Amino acid sequence: MKKLINSKLLLQVIIASMVATLATAGIVGAATTIGSNINTGGTLTTTGATTIYGATSIGGALTATSTLAVTGVSTLTGNLILSTASSTGLVKVDSLQLGTVAITPTGTELNYVDGVTSAIQTQMNLKSPLASPTFTGTVAFANASSTGWLKTATINSDTGAISFGDENLTTTGTLASGALTVTGATILSSTLDVTGITTLGNNVTVPAAYGLDTAAAGQLNIGTSTATAIRIGSSGMTTTVAGALTVSGATTLSNNITVPAAYGLDTAGSGALNIGTTTATSINIGRAGVPAVIANASSTLANFGGGTTIGNIVFGTCTVTIGTVTASSTAVADCAATGVTTDHKVFVTPYITDPNIIFTSASSTGTNTIQVSVYNTGWVDGVPGTNDDPANNTWSWMAIK
Repeated sequence: MKKLINSKLLLQVIIASMVATLATAGIVGAATTIGSNINTGGTLTTTGATTIYGATSIGGALTATSTLAVTGVSTLTGNLILSTASSTGLVKVDSLQLGTVAITPTGTELNYVDGVTSAIQTQMNLKSPLASPTFTGTVAFANASSTGWLKTATINSDTGAISFGDENLTTTGTLASGALTVTGATILSSTLDVTGITTLGNNVTVPAAYGLDTAAAGQLNIGTSTATAIRIGSSGMTTTVAGALTVSGATTLSNNITVPAAYGLDTAGSGALNIGTTTATSINIGRAGVPAVIANASSTLANFGGGTTIGNIVFGTCTVTIGTVTASSTAVADCAATGVTTDHKVFVTPYITDPNIIFTSASSTGTNTIQVSVYNTGWVDGVPGTNDDPANNTWSWMAIK
């Protein structure tokens, strides 16, 4: 009997030692559910699916090779090892705190950082802001056919800039385009180079000293397809054509045409230049106090009412010095007439103050010379046969060819 008692005592000692060892090591095997608190200063190892509903305080390492679900407050001062072999274990917690800071993102939100290879804030700082972004280098658009909407923008280049906002498009450099449709007012401060058909729904305004021109030498066409009338300028405004103006159709002008010196109106080819041939009731050429010069190298210059054509008209005055004229005889004298040639027909208005001297004829006998002749009747104060030296007076003349 004494040996049996000693054997039971030995068994109790052995069982007590095993319980103490399990309590210290914290070994939980198979699927385990613990509803009370766990407080261990050693290692807690779970090898099966384990659920702990109480508060857990582990001072050593926690090793879980399967799912470990803790619903209470857990304090872990050692390492948490999900699986020493394959790291496939799972820890389920209702809330997580690192030090004194609570981790508030959900699992879904934390998964958004999956694949991040460097600091997120550093990457975000390299991105352009939504408001007033600044780009350096070349900005490329992958899809050239994409469309978008910008309220205001300015595109700068080495040669100029294009700015647009609201309904206005402004360029300070050369704007090159194909077919261009503009429904608002277009204001140009530099060159607009258009290679295609351009449709404008409003006026084109260009600054002083700029205008419409061709990209290379050639003809600038305005209104050559569908236009029924072309209007240039406004009432009371002067329209200046610096070069030759060729008009092939009827042109209506509401003001004067002013051309620079040495230029004028002409036909595109040989032919008649008609002025006022349809509805004009009178034609004014020149103005008061300003001479109207009709000049041409040709012998045919002007024709009035279908009469004789006129090539040149000159007129002026000269002083005629006749000298002594024998009674009952004719004397001749020269009148200096600039512009007269032997081809001119001359007309003179003699100014003779001697009653016995009579003008008889005049002719162009040389360049710049008109020869006049007078006859002395010889009657002076009722006395016949008297020689006379008439006064040197100024005569008027005109020559036409």
